[in-house]
Amino acid sequence: MGVSCLAMETLNSMSIQVGLGERQTFGQKIYVDSMEKSGPAKVDEISPFVKPGRILDICAGAGAVTAGLTARFPASEFVPIDFSGNMVERLKKRFSGTKNIDVVQADAVDFAYDKSFDTAIFVSALHEVYSGNGFDFSTVVQALHNVANNKNFKKGGRLIIRDGVMPEPETLFVEPLNYFAYNRFLKFINGFSAVKNVDFTFGKFNGNNFAVRNAPSFGEVERNNLLIKIGSQDTNEMLSKYHYAEENLPVELSEKFGIWTLNEYQKVLRMFGLKVVHAVSYLLPYLRDTHYSRDFKVYRLDNSGKLVPAPYPDSTMLLVGEK
Repeated sequence: MGVSCLAMETLNSMSIQVGLGERQTFGQKIYVDSMEKSGPAKVDEISPFVKPGRILDICAGAGAVTAGLTARFPASEFVPIDFSGNMVERLKKRFSGTKNIDVVQADAVDFAYDKSFDTAIFVSALHEVYSGNGFDFSTVVQALHNVANNKNFKKGGRLIIRDGVMPEPETLFVEPLNYFAYNRFLKFINGFSAVKNVDFTFGKFNGNNFAVRNAPSFGEVERNNLLIKIGSQDTNEMLSKYHYAEENLPVELSEKFGIWTLNEYQKVLRMFGLKVVHAVSYLLPYLRDTHYSRDFKVYRLDNSGKLVPAPYPDSTMLLVGEK
């Protein structure tokens, strides 16, 4: 069951690290460099939870996370694993002559490592496994099973997941602040339809009543005279994608970034008998400050039915299970 693990280390890190230039055309150099730029932040996040010894980096991509971890844990052995032949060649070239790194080409869904290991990490990987295998939850469960229930996974070892996260469901009201935001919302609705149909309604409030209306004109959007009633999970998918460069949108819109909520992820790890030692979701400040706050406001109804500001959904989670 082949699925490339060119994990979001590629496209995701473009939006996180490159900034306003992301709205421009990307060349190959920026495409590759962006994978490296997000690596240090990811390494900073996961390093406190790594158990030294033998460390598997599953869906390692070009190896940015592996490279960062080798500096933190020089006495450990590293096994970067990827299905893509292109990425495996990059990994072999990058780590050529490095004695404590063993590059493996394998599919996360079908592969169970056959030597003892202390830590396994999935960084920006599981949503790729899910999207690349027909949006099949069982493939993600199988990839996790291949680690958590592997007889070679040492007692006290750590399984670390850093990926997108789905918020708990609720109804939100999203306000596009400019025509770029409104246009990208429409592109999201159209492009994401191959993944799932998005339930949304245009309208505005008259008192406590949300009056449904047709799609607005350019002028109405510019006058901030529009709200979009939409679920929190679809809101999160839209926000995670809308700011990508035009040529990258088709790829992003063919994937689902948040596949489970943080609570659902934890249930899966516990199902495998792992102890959850760390679980947190958060919004990357860069996304909030450079993109979201420029283009959208988000609201919800309070207990009295009054429209009040709501925080942007969390973009990312860090989850650690221990055997």
